[in-house]
Amino acid sequence: MTWRDRYLEASFRGIKFYVTASPAEFGRHKIVHEFPSAIDPYIEDMGKKARRYPIEGFVIGDDYNFTRDLLIKAAEEIGPGELVHPFLGIKSVECLNLKLTESFDEGSMAILSFEFVETGTASFGVSLIDETLALIDTARDFLLDQILAFQEIFSVIKAPGYIIDSATGLIDQIGDAIVSQNGLGVIGTTLGDLAGSVDDFKNEAKQLFDSPKELADAIVSSFENLAESFRSGPDGIRAVLRASRAELQIEKPSPFQTGSRKREKENLKSLEFIKNTASVYAATIRLAEVLSNIDSEPRVISSEDAIRLRDEIVASLDRLLELTELQDGYQTRLKLKASLLKTIPDAINLANSNTVTLERPTTPYNLAAKLYGSSDRFEELLERNQILNPSIIKPGTKIEFITQS
Repeated sequence: MTWRDRYLEASFRGIKFYVTASPAEFGRHKIVHEFPSAIDPYIEDMGKKARRYPIEGFVIGDDYNFTRDLLIKAAEEIGPGELVHPFLGIKSVECLNLKLTESFDEGSMAILSFEFVETGTASFGVSLIDETLALIDTARDFLLDQILAFQEIFSVIKAPGYIIDSATGLIDQIGDAIVSQNGLGVIGTTLGDLAGSVDDFKNEAKQLFDSPKELADAIVSSFENLAESFRSGPDGIRAVLRASRAELQIEKPSPFQTGSRKREKENLKSLEFIKNTASVYAATIRLAEVLSNIDSEPRVISSEDAIRLRDEIVASLDRLLELTELQDGYQTRLKLKASLLKTIPDAINLANSNTVTLERPTTPYNLAAKLYGSSDRFEELLERNQILNPSIIKPGTKIEFITQS
């Protein structure tokens, strides 16, 4: 993979450019006062230091000079502008400086050196629905490309019986990983349905070995069913991410490096890949649904919830990004990561959460009444804190709860 295949898209005031890194500067602004004959200096704290983002980027192509001029104009405008960055998310910034270096040797290109300073945090307001719809579209593009990559690797055509048996065992392991997530938060009436759907998935998947695309679709559907089987979206999201971390293993590995054994290992790698892909996709779609239907979600979603869930999905996505040998679909993996960071910036305007450590035993009903003014929200406390014994909560238990809704 060349450097041209690795660039990430960013924008300033709506003008797009490309970046390959994301440095930043944080801290507090302090002045050191040193006096003659004094033993220790006096350090004066002037408050939090303005967050600075020195960003290297470039524009390239036959019409690069047009985009370059737009960026120069954007940098010279008065007042803050919106910076959208694949790693930093959305920031309200002012451009302190822009340096340009032109190059015609590698095709028409202008190298950009921005110095931004943050002026405030972008809120998660009226654009919520638009952003989540865009996230869903990006996730669908991501899934399509990853399935195409899976099709290029997985195959049992003209393979000996033990290769098919090996693939069958791997499918069983995926199903077992899904069923293992049954627990607190799963809707009671769907426990049997979920187990039944996984059995159907196992049987169906084994009939789809000759059709990698349909096999991948079946794996994705099984993860979506898992996510939807939980009362609350956050619990479903974490369930699919946990299921994806169950490492697949060939039950009877061989030390020989025959063509068939190489095919067996390629199938293992491809099924591990599509399992993780299915998890990221199902988690992303479920998160977008949660954010689009906050009022009907049984559990109040806080800003901290959204950021934590985003980071967990991004961590799983990063594992897919490390598979640089799978070039097909690499760009849409990057775009999905950028879309997640854009949709859920580090300062979203949702409810806030807080924690309290219990000094004496209590019941979920009494605790909900004390924290929320209503015992009706006791189930939210149980789900949010993964409390297994709903009859009593022991002293010393740390409870997270919503402080604003």
